[in-house]
Parts: sequence; C-alpha cells; structure tokens
Amino acid sequence: MHNSRAWSFAGRSRAALWRRLTYEPVLFVLRQPAYVVLLLLAAPALLHLPRSLPWPPKSARCWAGYVAVVALGYWFGTTSWTAFNPLPVSRRRLIVFLAPLALLAGLALARLWQRQRPRTVLLLALVCVALPLALAWHGSMRAEHPMRALERRVLGHYLGSVERPTVVFTDRHHVFALPFYFGGELPAGVQVRDWAISLPHHGAPGTDTLVYVQGLEVEILQKNWGDVPPACVVEPPADWQLLAEQAIPSRMRGRFLRVYRIP
Repeated sequence: MHNSRAWSFAGRSRAALWRRLTYEPVLFVLRQPAYVVLLLLAAPALLHLPRSLPWPPKSARCWAGYVAVVALGYWFGTTSWTAFNPLPVSRRRLIVFLAPLALLAGLALARLWQRQRPRTVLLLALVCVALPLALAWHGSMRAEHPMRALERRVLGHYLGSVERPTVVFTDRHHVFALPFYFGGELPAGVQVRDWAISLPHHGAPGTDTLVYVQGLEVEILQKNWGDVPPACVVEPPADWQLLAEQAIPSRMRGRFLRVYRIP
C-alpha cells in the first residue's frame, strides 16, 4: 500500500532516491531554525553519548540514544518489505525529536549553570526565546505558497461576496480547509459539503450550487486514503458550467483547479 501512495519513492529515479538518502534530510533540518537551536543546545549530551564520562547521566544517555536510533531509522529505514521505500522528508516527522531534544538541551543548560556560568545560560535562554519569535514574525511576512495563493484568489472571487445562498461541494479535505481561506469562517450565505456524502444532479431553486475541484488534492486523497471522487467529478456532465480553470503550480504537472456551476 505504501508503494502506491503519492509520496512513495517507488518508480522514481535513482537520483531522487540518492538525494533522499544523502544530503536532502540535512538540508531540510537546516531550513528549520527552531530545531537547529535545539540541536545546538543538546549537542553536548549527544556528543558525549559514546564516552564513558560521568556526564551526561544515564537517563540523558537513554534519550540521546533514542534520538540517534530514531534519526537513523527515519533517514535510512523503509516503509515496505517488497521495495526500498524511505519515508518522505516532512516537518511532522520531526515532532518525535522535539521532546528528547528539549530535555537534552535543558540538561546541557543545567550543566552550564552548575559550572558557575549563569551569564552563558541566561544568554542562551534569551536566544531560545527571541529566535522562535523572530522566526514566527519572519514566517508571517513571507509570501504565501503559490498554490495556496491561487486557491485563495479563486475562492475569494466566487465565494467572497455572494448575492444568493451558495452551496459548494468539494473533497473532504477542503470541507475543513475552505473556511481558513476566509479567516476561519465562511462568508455569509456560503455552505460547504462533502461530495462523497451527497452531490445533486441539479441545483436547488434560488441557490447557487458550485463544485470545487482541486486536482492535486483529489489525487492525493485517492492514492493515500482510497477516496475515489464521484464519477461526475472525473467526467463532468455536459450541462455543468465551467466557471474557472487554472493550472496548479506544482512539481506534479497536469493538475488543475476547477470551479463548476450545477444548473
């Protein structure tokens, strides 16, 4: 099953697999400054792991060993016994390192404090507080991802201000995601429904009935979770009115964002 998912390395080039097994994870971690800070603070405990020194204590060595084993498993492990298929590089994969690295960083700061270096500890603590805040501010100032910007623009055009009640049928991911394109709450008069539950052949009188198809998400849901879209979404009926069609900016070419109106 893992070999058929959208993120699978099955069928991809050897160059892509080589990048994943060599430098790609390192570059990815370096792009996550918050984890880089934790790694630097936890480095004393991690580097002392193979040495028979009184510090770090045995409990810290256990967590350092955990970090090392999980990192090796994530980096070189496989999700399948039938083909070598490593996990994709993703931010959520780093969550398992958050707690042990924070613990080891705390032990390292405590060690510095015990060595009568409170100024160093206070300076590091200040950096640990100021840097994430600065990164959060910087992240809020960065340009939006092109695909999300496209969705926001198209959705804003057709749903931002509706003249009559509007019902939008879409995939289950966008049922929950669409409100966030409008600050967390859908515009007045707009409802979103899962097309897997119900998708009418004709719109209700006095209601604008739209179908929102984000081709890339539809494909991912189908490959990863087996969510097969309704046949009329794959092959729209002739009486459906195509309101918008935009190519999705993605490495996976040939995917389109479409908005239909059901008469």
